[in-house]
Amino acid sequence: MKYINGLTKNTIGFNLTNECMFVYTNANITKLEALGMAIHDRGLIKWQPAAFLTEQTALLREALIDCEREAKPVLDEYQLAEFDTRIAYAMEYLLDVRLSVWANGFTEEVVGFVHYINPITKDLRVKKRDGSVERLEFEALVGVEVDE
Repeated sequence: MKYINGLTKNTIGFNLTNECMFVYTNANITKLEALGMAIHDRGLIKWQPAAFLTEQTALLREALIDCEREAKPVLDEYQLAEFDTRIAYAMEYLLDVRLSVWANGFTEEVVGFVHYINPITKDLRVKKRDGSVERLEFEALVGVEVDE
C-alpha cells in the first residue's frame, strides 16, 4: 500500500472519463484538495438575481405596486350625506377628523380638523396636528370619522 502526502490510499474509483481517482479517508482534507484542485466560490453573488437592467427592475417594481392597488369604493348618496354631516359636526365643535382619502389605488388617512370648505371647487382644507394644511377634494374621500 502506498502513502501519498501522509494519506493512505484505501479505495480506487473511476470517474466519467475512466481515469483513475483515489478516495482518501483522512477527514482533515477533501478529495479536491488531495487532487490539487482549489474551489473558487463566488459566495452570495451567485444567488442574487440578475438585476443589472434598470428598465427591468423598474418594471418589476411597478408590477409589484400594481398588484397592491385597490379599486375606488363606490359611494352612494346616503354615505356622501353622512360624510357631510360628520364634517359639519366636526367643524362646529372643532373636533379632529380622520379622513380616508383614495389616491391612485391606495387609501391614506389624514388626521386633523377641517379648517375650511370650498363648495365652488369642491375641496376642503384640513389643518394637521403638526400645523401644516392639506387640501383634499370631496371626490377623493372614502371615509370620515370624528374623533371625540
